[in-house]
Amino acid sequence: MDPTEVDAGPVYTRRRLPLDATVYIGDVHFWLDQVIPEMFVEALANAQTSGFEPENQAASGVVPLRCHPRRPEDGRIDWRDDAVRIARLVRASSRPFAGAFTFLEGQTKVTIWRACEVSLDHEVVAMPGQVMGRGQKGGVLVACGQGVLEIEEATMEDGSRLPAANRFRLNS
Repeated sequence: MDPTEVDAGPVYTRRRLPLDATVYIGDVHFWLDQVIPEMFVEALANAQTSGFEPENQAASGVVPLRCHPRRPEDGRIDWRDDAVRIARLVRASSRPFAGAFTFLEGQTKVTIWRACEVSLDHEVVAMPGQVMGRGQKGGVLVACGQGVLEIEEATMEDGSRLPAANRFRLNS
C-alpha cells in the first residue's frame, strides 16, 4: 500500500471473487477472512523473490478507491425503485451489517435480510410496496416501481418473521 493513498500502491498479489445476484456482503466478508491470510503470506514471498515486479496500479489507469462509511439510513428501501436495485441494496446491507429496512403500514420497522428479483408469468398491477402474496420460494412478494421482489428472510422489530398476508403495505 501507498501510505498516502487508499488502495493505490503496487500490487504484490491478487484474488478475485466473482460477484453475481447470489452473493451477499456476508459472503464477501467470509471470503476475505479466508483469503487475506493466504494473500499476506504470498505477497511477502513475492516481495522477497528476486526479479518479481509488483503490478503498478498507477500505470494501469485504475483510479484509487475512496470508500466512505455507510450510515444505517443508507439501508432504507424505496419501493418506487426497481426490483434489481432493491435486491442489490438488500445484499449489500445484509449481515453482518444492519440490514435493508422498510416499514409495515408506515409504522413497524421490518429488516430484510435476503431477497431476490422474481419474474412472474403475468402482468402486475400493484402499487410499489404492496404485498402481493407468497412466492415460489415461500417468501413474500412485493411490487416495486419496476418488477417484483421476493423477500426470503425478514424480521419485525420484535424479532418475529414478516407475515405473509397480502393485505398490508410496506412503505419507504
